[in-house]
Amino acid sequence: MHPRPTLRILRAAERPRVRLLCLPCAGGGAGTFSRWRAVVPADVELVAAQLPARQDRLGEPPCTRVAAIVELLAAELRRLRPAPLALFGHSFGALVGFELARLAAGAGASPVLLTVAAALAPQRVRGGVPLHRLADADLLAAMENWFGARYGELADPELVAAVLRPLRADLEALETYTFVPGPALPCRLAVHGGRADDSLAPEELRAWQQHGAGEFREHWFDAGHFLVDERWREVALTTLADLDAAMQDRPAAAPSWAVP
Repeated sequence: MHPRPTLRILRAAERPRVRLLCLPCAGGGAGTFSRWRAVVPADVELVAAQLPARQDRLGEPPCTRVAAIVELLAAELRRLRPAPLALFGHSFGALVGFELARLAAGAGASPVLLTVAAALAPQRVRGGVPLHRLADADLLAAMENWFGARYGELADPELVAAVLRPLRADLEALETYTFVPGPALPCRLAVHGGRADDSLAPEELRAWQQHGAGEFREHWFDAGHFLVDERWREVALTTLADLDAAMQDRPAAAPSWAVP
């Protein structure tokens, strides 16, 4: 059986002005961003990542390293028609988006915008208790305690297994990640934070600023860590406004996505 595609086109565009690739939080899937179709304009191609070991890919082996996830995404992006690229990453997805943006920039095709939501800056990603190795009950309790998610309400063993398998894979990728300093991205960078997110201090979110050489924007929402769910419309519209501004600044001859 062939693996299912990682990139899911949630809203196609015949001639996309820009491609917006959305990357979900640890354990999440492409469906997180399906509601964005209601507000995304017709000339923006909306794409989201569906990594292995979750939802309709539950039986596939997981990716447990950030570099492997980035290469998987890059390989599928190469097969799409050329278009300027913008990236939106939530929590763990922000780290993946950052490394994907670095790969694109290194190939001379930087994204026009990198937006990160509720995420530590990569230089602040730190070790500690290896969450991906915890027993099921302990992992569920830790996630509920740190992020306010209602993991503790999961009781059905099959549902617990379906939730924890992709979550463990993404946590392992996060916990084995090592930041390597490099040049700032030559693009706009925006950060989104939830005012009620106790897992992330404002200065930790602002630490992303050093990674963008273009304009830096900071947005705060009345939400917790899962602002992408709690305030999805506001988050989407704010992202699209930043994207419009970034596209206005983009040189007409700038390259689209290209990886050697």
